[in-house]
Amino acid sequence: MKGDVFGSKGDFITSPEISQVFGELVGIWLLSRWLEDGKPRKTRLIELGPGRGTLMDDIVRTMSTFKEFKSTLETISLVETSEHLRKQQQEKLKPHGIPIQWHARVEDIEQGIMSALDVDTTLPAPQGVSMVPKLKFVLAPGSTPTAEVLSVSSPRFSSLSVGSQIEVSPASWAIAKNLGNLLASPSGGAALLIDYGDMRSFSNSFRAFRKHKVVDVFDELGSSDLTANVDFAYLKEAMSQKSLHHGFLNQREFLLKMGIEVRTAALSRLLPEDRQRAVKEGVTRLIDPLGMGGQYKVMAVTPTAGKAPYPFGDDTGASA
Repeated sequence: MKGDVFGSKGDFITSPEISQVFGELVGIWLLSRWLEDGKPRKTRLIELGPGRGTLMDDIVRTMSTFKEFKSTLETISLVETSEHLRKQQQEKLKPHGIPIQWHARVEDIEQGIMSALDVDTTLPAPQGVSMVPKLKFVLAPGSTPTAEVLSVSSPRFSSLSVGSQIEVSPASWAIAKNLGNLLASPSGGAALLIDYGDMRSFSNSFRAFRKHKVVDVFDELGSSDLTANVDFAYLKEAMSQKSLHHGFLNQREFLLKMGIEVRTAALSRLLPEDRQRAVKEGVTRLIDPLGMGGQYKVMAVTPTAGKAPYPFGDDTGASA
């Protein structure tokens, strides 16, 4: 990968980089699942695409204030392929004194320990894009084997009319399937999947970010971050093991119900006036209904069939 793509000097900024309160509330939610599961004596924290380690750092710091939980935490498992980012994660997390394991794939994570997972903006972009020497999108003259397989990969797609265009990510489906297997194992666990998208498919969300601006995906290849909206319904279908329950909220609803306003007020009282203003501005950005608060979604996956974990309600339906 190219240099640092995160933060104000990179291509984009993520919720954990905006405010520590985000990671703290994710940590509190994961801790509540540990308590609900009867305080398992062996636990681990897992993150897919941990970036610079900011989110995991806030999660571990928050959960470690509960000594009973910290005594159960055996490892931090990070799914990351970039050596550059692995070094940054090592620097960020080593002060916690908890063994760190890196994995190239979700399926490399062994079962047998209660797992608390966070998946944040890491899922691969959809397939269906072809490149030619002139660097433009092209349409196949007829049906292709790949299109035939992907078109039947979800029951929702059967209702689409001829000529419809959708983005499908089989790699994301495989990742979600492996996550579901991990959570449905006897050791159990809980997961939060956080990204921009919705409980439906998209037709044209594939885009590139460079220095916080959307640019043409073919412009200066290798110098931008490529991304696409997540079809959470597709992930839910992949994680359809009978023992799993799925909850779905937008980021604003999740953070407000988890007490972000109360936590922000408490944190602000400890800070000088200029820092108070920065904290409040960051939180406002996280819960902006027209921005990150509405665009980012949070899906909870827990082995509690028929029972929604707080603050999620019943399973949410999906459309193509």
